[in-house]
Amino acid sequence: MSEAIKAPRMFTPCEWLCSNRIKHSEADAARESAQNVAFENEALMNEIKDRTIKTMQDVDEKLDQRITDISFWMSELTKKIKDNANESDKLISCIVRLKKALEATTEPLYLSEKCITIRQARKGSDFVADNAHNELVKEIAVFNGVRALLTRGIEQTEEQLRLNRKSAFNLKSDFRGKETAKNRDEYAKTISTYDNIPEVTKCYPAPVSMDEWLLQLKKNLEEADRQIQNSRQTRSLVEGVLIQVFEDQKEQVDATNRAIQIRVGETRDAKRKLEEHLSLIFKEIPNMEDNIRDIKKLICDTLKSAEITETKTNIRDCRPLNELCRDAPHYRMLKQIEELKTDISTLRQMLHDAEEELKALRRRQLDLEEEIQNKTNSLHIEEVRILEIRSSISIEKF
Repeated sequence: MSEAIKAPRMFTPCEWLCSNRIKHSEADAARESAQNVAFENEALMNEIKDRTIKTMQDVDEKLDQRITDISFWMSELTKKIKDNANESDKLISCIVRLKKALEATTEPLYLSEKCITIRQARKGSDFVADNAHNELVKEIAVFNGVRALLTRGIEQTEEQLRLNRKSAFNLKSDFRGKETAKNRDEYAKTISTYDNIPEVTKCYPAPVSMDEWLLQLKKNLEEADRQIQNSRQTRSLVEGVLIQVFEDQKEQVDATNRAIQIRVGETRDAKRKLEEHLSLIFKEIPNMEDNIRDIKKLICDTLKSAEITETKTNIRDCRPLNELCRDAPHYRMLKQIEELKTDISTLRQMLHDAEEELKALRRRQLDLEEEIQNKTNSLHIEEVRILEIRSSISIEKF
């Protein structure tokens, strides 16, 4: 047992001294190395600390610059949103005016058509497609054309209003996004110490480049400018349309009124002339009746003269045979008989002609009376009914 356990080897004094020196040397090397590492670490930590401070300052400066940029673009968006809202309000006003102008054509159009219908009650030759009728037809066409133009104007203006609202929606969405981003950046800038680091939910965005961000922003602003410009052009067009339709309607209504007034004057003048002719006819009929009576009396007298002459001839034919000669009285009475026959035939033809003329005068009387009645009816239509309707047609400027 004693032989199995060996005593440890004992070092010599020289080895002990050498070992101590080695330990001292290793300790000095480890200490020196540790000092070098500590120095280098301190320098690196100071560098990292300074860089971190500068980086955070730079981040804050970048955030300030970004907040300033976003604030600028938000102000631009606000201006465009305000301009868009002003233009939209003006477009709404234009639409209201267009709709009022369209509604205002309903009554004049109905009255114009009513005038056409009423004038169809004219009779005889007065039922004529005169200038007044042509102007009324043209007036109806003008009103229908105005209605079509105003309807198209309303549709175009409403479409422009829709585009304005779409642009406003994009601007407001962009503004809200930038407002949120600005608030986030301002909040991020307030986090400057380790003591107030909040807990936030980790987001996984799909970021866009600054070029893409700026491109989308400018696209919205340019679209807003384009729609604002289009809106102004639409309003200018609407103003021109409203002025034009007012002038067209006013001009045509005035032209129709003038044509009707002229027609009234022509009808009244024609009626006056017909009445003058009727007066002359009335005077001529008694004259012709007197002439017929005179002719009839003369025919009777001539027949009696012929009968007398015939009687005289018969009496002389009863003379004694030796006295029954064809003397001068005999020839003269024969001639007179022939003359009287001719005269009677002539008078009877005259009577026939006179009676025919009397019939013609009476027919002309009836024709004139009927025509005067037609003119009276036409004047009643034009003066009492049509002009009263025309006085109620009012063309307003919107």
